[in-house]
Amino acid sequence: MSVKAETGIGSFSEEAHLDEQKRYLRRNFLAHSLDGGFYMGGITFIATDTVMPPIVKALGGPGWLVSLISIVSLIGMTLPSLFVAHRIETLAWKMPLVAITGALQRLPFLFAGLFLIFFSEKWPITTLACVAAAPFISGIVCGLSYPAWLELVAKTIPKKYGPALFATRLILAAIIGIAAGSAIVAILKAFPGATGYGVLHLAAFAFLMISFVFFVRLKETNLPPHRHEKTHSLMDSILEIPSILRSDAQFRLYLLSIYFQNGVFIALPFMSIYALETLSGNENFLGYLVIAAIFGKLVANGLSGWLGSRLGAAKIMICGIALYMLSFVLAILAQTPALFLVAFFVLGLGQDAINVGTGALSMSLPPQKRRVKYLAIINVTMLPALLTAWILGALIWRASADFRCVTACALLFLMISALFLSRLIKNSQNASA
Repeated sequence: MSVKAETGIGSFSEEAHLDEQKRYLRRNFLAHSLDGGFYMGGITFIATDTVMPPIVKALGGPGWLVSLISIVSLIGMTLPSLFVAHRIETLAWKMPLVAITGALQRLPFLFAGLFLIFFSEKWPITTLACVAAAPFISGIVCGLSYPAWLELVAKTIPKKYGPALFATRLILAAIIGIAAGSAIVAILKAFPGATGYGVLHLAAFAFLMISFVFFVRLKETNLPPHRHEKTHSLMDSILEIPSILRSDAQFRLYLLSIYFQNGVFIALPFMSIYALETLSGNENFLGYLVIAAIFGKLVANGLSGWLGSRLGAAKIMICGIALYMLSFVLAILAQTPALFLVAFFVLGLGQDAINVGTGALSMSLPPQKRRVKYLAIINVTMLPALLTAWILGALIWRASADFRCVTACALLFLMISALFLSRLIKNSQNASA
């Protein structure tokens, strides 16, 4: 069955849209959950925050590339969103675009795995370039349809189920990720070096394709039609950004919090490298670090989905920031494998508390008719934030090669992010009083 046939054609009233949303809720909730669970769980085999920095270093990558690898996929995602947002807004159906780009964004990891297994000794520089480029290319393709995917979630899942959906996706990803962590230990023990890294990429690709099978079972629901006075050009979209920022104070605060929240990437790429160097351990210890972080994610999602509906997404984000900060401090103090495992467990708690909070807040803050534009602005805001984190992390590491120095800078950024979120919460409370 084609995607077009699956989604159907038509324009519904608001009541009909809500009825259709409710009718396909179980199917769509399950499809979204399994798609996200297998995708995020599968990508754990080559987790950019834990596994990839040591891999890039082992392949001969310089410090600036080690710092970059944790954010290269996010950088790839940011710019396309702005350039396609004005087109996506006019699409009645998002599913065909997301399905096509979803298939393409998975392929780079297959090629990276094959290069690592068959060509790493003959063409080491080309192999390193292929490994580093895979998440970047995947991110660019994903960025072409990311606002459409978020709009697809909003179309198919009622708002009140949003936090539960994101939490469920992350819980499934955590369960799969625990198995992936155990597999990482076994794979890198059996196949040390580039061959093992290639097997990890191929395993990731297999899980990503399973997630795609679940995604195409999604039933896109109709939205009530709203008129566009004219088709917006790219320049119209760019010129509209200042007026959106001037008129929406809460959105401005959210963007500022996102900018400084990404300061976590100043230190994060070097955390697993620091652990391996401190312990003089084998690279298969990465698998245990992944398992510890995944257990943290599992606990975080069990709590965040429940607490998010009661405390609100912004407070969950603040909790996540505090946990990020604690994980870095624990890593600095750690001298034993056990304490590093605790640090990565806390890191996992913070990561998925942030994921649940930002996922829910990014969907609830924008008005429905301008959601795609708002989501594109959120994505574009991340680009200078990620570049700032990369440049600061690379420069500080090059000057000091000291994890404590990059951590100090990251902690400052995270504290500023929490302050902006606190202001956002205060404004919301004042508005509802």
